Amino acid sequence: MLIHIIAKYTIFIFAILVVYLLFKDRGLFLRVIISCLCIWILNCLLGGINIYLLKFFPQNFPSDHTAIGFGIGVGIFFKRRILGSILMFLAILMGCMRVLVGFHQFVDIIGGVIVGFGCAFLVNRVTRPKMPV
Repeated sequence: MLIHIIAKYTIFIFAILVVYLLFKDRGLFLRVIISCLCIWILNCLLGGINIYLLKFFPQNFPSDHTAIGFGIGVGIFFKRRILGSILMFLAILMGCMRVLVGFHQFVDIIGGVIVGFGCAFLVNRVTRPKMPV
């Protein structure tokens, strides 16, 4: 029962934190929202390619929950290391619980981690303030 609750509802912790960022740190909020949009678009594209062309992975590849959670965690990690580390751990825990419950295969979680990290890293790389030389 607890595993099912963690697997299904942990994503709301990330959503509440993003709303909190809206009022506390607008720059970080915008980077996280842009990362989430990129993750969502990429997951839609990967899911579409998978369904119509590859049919190699199950239809739920990559895990949306894990990708969004990990993307938010990585995005926050660049500015607040401890909170970002906790969120990345929570995203991996959520992904593992989703495997245990049967919502995903392990490869879906790995795909979600890669998509989440990649999008958050690229958005941070493009949008961060330039350091003076």
